[in-house]
Amino acid sequence: MKNGYCFLLAAVFLIESFYEVRLYAFLQVAIHHPRAQGKQEQIKRAIYWELRWNWGSWILIILLLFAPGRYNTLLMAIITLIETIVVYRMDRIKQQLI
Repeated sequence: MKNGYCFLLAAVFLIESFYEVRLYAFLQVAIHHPRAQGKQEQIKRAIYWELRWNWGSWILIILLLFAPGRYNTLLMAIITLIETIVVYRMDRIKQQLI
């Protein structure tokens, strides 16, 4: 049961990661668009936190590889939760720009 839950979290994390890359590329282009004049500071902040989270997620993934089995589900849940928050913030900015 625990392995199935961890696998599900990993699948959700991978799907969100692909979507995060698309959002990041969109925001990199959108920051220079005239429509984003009032949102540039918000876009910069989202990009800043996305870059920080990128490093943090790699550190947590490396810890996941070396952590004892009983911590795998907890670490995967933390990684997926933070990834969801980052993607949600970036998607909200994208929806405001469209």
